[in-house]
Amino acid sequence: RGDIVWCADFNNMANCATGLELQCWLDNGFPRTPSYDTNDPTYGFKIVSGDAAAGQGFTKTNPRPGGTGGGKMAYLFDPNMTTGPKYMSVSFRYYLRYGKGFLRGSHGHNSGIATISPDGQTLGGAVRLQHQVDLYTYYPISYGGLSSYNILPNKVNPRPVLQNNRWYLIEQQSTIDTVCTNPSDPHGCNGVYRLWIDGQLITEYTDLNFGGVIAGMRWYDAVLSLYLHPLAAPWGGEVEFDNVVWSGNGTYIGPAADENPRGIAD
Repeated sequence: RGDIVWCADFNNMANCATGLELQCWLDNGFPRTPSYDTNDPTYGFKIVSGDAAAGQGFTKTNPRPGGTGGGKMAYLFDPNMTTGPKYMSVSFRYYLRYGKGFLRGSHGHNSGIATISPDGQTLGGAVRLQHQVDLYTYYPISYGGLSSYNILPNKVNPRPVLQNNRWYLIEQQSTIDTVCTNPSDPHGCNGVYRLWIDGQLITEYTDLNFGGVIAGMRWYDAVLSLYLHPLAAPWGGEVEFDNVVWSGNGTYIGPAADENPRGIAD
């Protein structure tokens, strides 16, 4: 597919003795190793083999008990944000699994897509899915008179709850706004955001303000991350990601061709 500009399936394990090695990350399509919220890599992202969503490998992070999370992985297609590609419409698809008793309703940051100004000098916000229960999406920004806002699920009731020990297929699709009737209103423009979980449309808005009109913002990056405002539980837990795909024109991606059984939630 010509619209797929980046993907990672975590299946190249040749240089992944611990899953932390720079060469391990480079072999799997990343420009660098992840950042960590702690000096102890035990709690950071690593690439491992095992019960993957597709293929044989995946990446996981174990939040440090009492800590804020497990760091982040930023997929900069060009490390130079000034000259890197910018997009009007994108789709970001990945598999997500919680384990070892991980539980978080909200108040943290999971994965999402980020905006930047056309000259690469001003970072916008990141449309980030929150955690297991609320399933709202957070867009933190502060420019052009527009402040942060939450994008709440509006297509299903009740909302699904993401349980432990099962892979979920997550897809976020978004289009930058080009027209505004009220540029100071989060719902005053024609920006689009959709969220699917296991192919079911959970959230859909076509009136959002992503800063396209007021600040020229464009999509440029995706991030897998784990950050917890209320600190991680004493037992920590585990969060895993697999088969990550980025479309540069917003076309729906769907499941991986080599998908494994997703497991039984508990």
